[in-house]
Amino acid sequence: MNENPIDVLDGFEPETDYQYASMGARFANYLIDFAGFCVLHALFVLAYFWYSGQPFVMPYPYLWLVVLLPTGWTAWFYFCGYCAMLEGLTSGRSLGKLVTGTVALKEDGTGITFKEALLRGLCRAIPFEPLSALGGSLWHDKFTRTVVAKK
Repeated sequence: MNENPIDVLDGFEPETDYQYASMGARFANYLIDFAGFCVLHALFVLAYFWYSGQPFVMPYPYLWLVVLLPTGWTAWFYFCGYCAMLEGLTSGRSLGKLVTGTVALKEDGTGITFKEALLRGLCRAIPFEPLSALGGSLWHDKFTRTVVAKK
């Protein structure tokens, strides 16, 4: 009788030697990425006024929020594209992920490709996608079969 039975699943399960990032780290990633996006947006708005030659007059102090805080659905789609481009160009790292020491990976533990980063960005554009965190798994991870792990 053979004491070491053959495991038919041996070699078929992916090696996953990573730790999932906590929801707190994921939320910090979001806040840092959004802050970076707001700074980039403000620079584009200020550059527009500078290059167009139009006077940049702010008659009311609260109008600075328009410059610093992008709003509306268009801004949300730009933010999703911003995240996709950052993750695509840096192999799964965004500004927030760099600060918190996390990285986006495929479920098997390998790095994501530019295509997967773009798909993650497109999934972020689904209305109410941030609320999927209440279910424990964000849709942009579930649909693209990716995870965010500690580096």
